[in-house]
Amino acid sequence: MFNAVEKKIQRLLRNDGVKKVFVSGKRVSSPFFALYIKENNLMCTRATVVVGAKINKKAVERNYIKRAMRGVMEELRPSLVMGYDIVIRVTSSVVYTMKHEKRRQELTTLFRRAKLLV
Repeated sequence: MFNAVEKKIQRLLRNDGVKKVFVSGKRVSSPFFALYIKENNLMCTRATVVVGAKINKKAVERNYIKRAMRGVMEELRPSLVMGYDIVIRVTSSVVYTMKHEKRRQELTTLFRRAKLLV
């Protein structure tokens, strides 16, 4: 699908970029996730996943959640509207034990509510 360089370009990497989305972006939330959205005037939609230490104390488990959420984002990326920066903040520790389909369903619902699905 995408090579490693393309995947990295489509990820919101710098801390200042994430802060801008948090401060001036629109927020849509569910019991498991909070979605922060801001227009970026680019030809691609960039996204990142944030999992705080309050959600899970173990870095291994936080990283697992991030990888799982990036996998869901890769599946949903072709159907997303272009030109946005997206920060997905995990707000519940239940996400660690959630099945892949449930994560995808929750994220799809949030994207629909934010009007980001084509």
